[in-house]
Amino acid sequence: DGMLKHIEERLKIERCPDGVIRDGDLELADDTPVSMNLFGFKPSYATALRVGFEKFLRERGGEPKSEFYISLPIQPMLDAGTASMKVLRVDARWIGVTNREDRPLVQAALADVPPVWPAPGAKGGFSLVEVIIAMTIVAILGTVVGIQLHDLPQKGRVNAAKMQLAEFGQALELYAADNGAPPTQQQGLAALVAPPTVEPIPQNYAEHGYLNGSDVPNDPWGRAYAYFRPGADGRPYEVVCYGADGEEGGTGFDADLSSAFPQ
Repeated sequence: DGMLKHIEERLKIERCPDGVIRDGDLELADDTPVSMNLFGFKPSYATALRVGFEKFLRERGGEPKSEFYISLPIQPMLDAGTASMKVLRVDARWIGVTNREDRPLVQAALADVPPVWPAPGAKGGFSLVEVIIAMTIVAILGTVVGIQLHDLPQKGRVNAAKMQLAEFGQALELYAADNGAPPTQQQGLAALVAPPTVEPIPQNYAEHGYLNGSDVPNDPWGRAYAYFRPGADGRPYEVVCYGADGEEGGTGFDADLSSAFPQ
């Protein structure tokens, strides 16, 4: 249904003399979807990147040619069901620059790109970069103008709570990946910022924890998040924000928000 199921970095893809594209023993069809590393991430992805990068440094930081790919944390999150990603396919031509000998090919390809929307009587047109910048500004202005100002404070808090819940989910998944299971309910969310001192003691705790800062953040209304293990519907855990009224249940801005049921 257009959703990403698996992503893998392959380093030796080439078209062989028989015309087949291969990477070692792996054969690839000509229309295999290829990522050119153009991703759109929510801010909460930064948590997964930070923890993943620290783990990468511990395991491979001494290898001179090792690389930490920005897409590396995606697959574990897809497998755990804590993230989803829409794949947008295009049939455009792409030109890659990796080695010195690629330069002439790229220069020739760029020279063939016509100006975009040339002005009447003008010698040239807008560059592609100028068009992208203009479109971005228009999109931002359209978003700002369309806001319902009277709901802005509460809407901002709800959106911030959703982002924090996503960050908790990613941090808990990383904790579980390192230590075999999420923190117990007794250990609570505090286990994400400091190693627990009650059993079970984690054996592979990340050096700097799993959340930024030394304290577990409160929700945007200044209240503590609730943590349950197990969570609703048999989920391994659940983090809950009780909304504007701070009480279970409710509608609108008072509605509960849960990591188990992202909205």
